[in-house]
Order: sequence, then structure tokens, then C-alpha cells
Amino acid sequence: MEKEYGSKNAKMITQRINELQAIANLGLMMSSELGRCHKLTGNYKGLYGLALQEPFRMIIEPVFETQEDENKGRLNAVKKVIIRKIIDYH
Repeated sequence: MEKEYGSKNAKMITQRINELQAIANLGLMMSSELGRCHKLTGNYKGLYGLALQEPFRMIIEPVFETQEDENKGRLNAVKKVIIRKIIDYH
């Protein structure tokens, strides 16, 4: 990972993974602004970005417990995410 993203980003990626494991749900991550978690649009609609060392972002996909939670966008029900990629989407 360090070879591909550099040592600072490798540490930030590990930190973001640890934060995702420690937080109770994605809603808390958004409201606490931990990792500057933000909703994405366009080609990344339905996904969320976490800040790494500029200009990189960790792209995550929420795993909703039920279809109703997903339809209503209940981020407090999201206890798992899938890390889709690490990119510079700017």
C-alpha cells in the first residue's frame, strides 16, 4: 500500500479503516465529520468519500440492513461499508 499511495496516505488509509471499524454507524461518521465523510454525486452517486492526503479519497459504499433503510437513506442503520477504491476524483 505504501508503494502505491506513499507513506502518509498508507497511514491515513489505515486510520480511516480503524475509524470505520470503531464508529457505530455511517450516520455518526457523517454528523461527526470524521474523515470529512461526504456524499458523492455524478458517477459516484450512492457512494461516500473520506478524505486522505490531498488529492486522494477513499470511496465507500454503504451496506444497508434493509431495502427500506436504503430507500429512505437511513445512514444510522449502516453498520458496514465496502471500500470501493482509493482515487483522486477531482
